Amino acid sequence: MRPPIVRNSQKGFTLLEVMIALVIMSIAISVAFETFSAVTKSWSRARAIIDKVHHGDFVMGQMTAALRSMSISTNAPEKYGFRIKNNSDGEGENTP
Repeated sequence: MRPPIVRNSQKGFTLLEVMIALVIMSIAISVAFETFSAVTKSWSRARAIIDKVHHGDFVMGQMTAALRSMSISTNAPEKYGFRIKNNSDGEGENTP
């Protein structure tokens, strides 16, 4: 009778292979997190700039409306003037 053939071909990963895979995954996750963090910060800065631009546009619209509603005095033709009614607290809400 023949002795059974012993095959030494075990399937699986070595400890070194698993550790290398973990290092590669850790690097990939940290790069993804840093990218996400940078995008979030850029988004916040852009939102702040857009808010300031919208506020400036609102102010320019108010000034344009005030200048368009200026009155010309017929008593003194060399002088011009306009009135601005102050009914805003500067934050976009009207005050009585």
